[in-house]
Amino acid sequence: MDKQTFIETPKLYHYTTFDSAIKILTSNLLKFSKLSNMNDINESYRPVIDSLGMEISLEWIGQISLTQDGYRKGYAIPSLWGHYTQKGNGACLVFDKEKLLGQVDDAFEYYDYIRYDDAYDNTIFTNGEYSGDYISKHRAELFFTKKADWAYEQEYRIMGEGRDFLNFGDSLMAVILCFTDDIEKGKPIFNSVNAQSIKHIMPKDATILQFSYAFGNPKLTNENGNIWSINN
Repeated sequence: MDKQTFIETPKLYHYTTFDSAIKILTSNLLKFSKLSNMNDINESYRPVIDSLGMEISLEWIGQISLTQDGYRKGYAIPSLWGHYTQKGNGACLVFDKEKLLGQVDDAFEYYDYIRYDDAYDNTIFTNGEYSGDYISKHRAELFFTKKADWAYEQEYRIMGEGRDFLNFGDSLMAVILCFTDDIEKGKPIFNSVNAQSIKHIMPKDATILQFSYAFGNPKLTNENGNIWSINN
């Protein structure tokens, strides 16, 4: 893939550990996670109360968390590198947004960006509606709204009802690495064991890029030392 194509294509990003990146690339699958496993405690326990005061379980619905371009480029959020990639030793997978969403099965899966709201309340009352109808009508507030504290994540989410995995087809564009254990920090990572392992299992038309952040300037560099994109 060439630099111009990468820059111009709308993208979604998935931060993950190195071991998980290997599993994702070898299987060509993204895993739906249970809401109860979310880092946000408002989502890990989300009471949905029906008209009889009974709680409705959402455990049969899973989600794939991605990051979109926004105030910052999706690959250039240091807190996400720290939280989700073992302090920069994992990877950020870059997907062609249109191609990835083209893999969604409309009968079981749906997607949207996250809205952030200071007034967010994690308790939901169905007001007498049948739970299935209520969930269908109120997806935005149930699954695509979060407390404003999380706005820095610029999240885009794919939800799946009774689904375990999403095949991402040919949507992978790049794998971005930041640090690796066998290369000194600040040095090119392309000859590292991690980079070579990724190179052998990713699609031939995808590329490996290195993310670095110095003097307040994030950048992506390819193995020839050329800068591919900047945070503007």
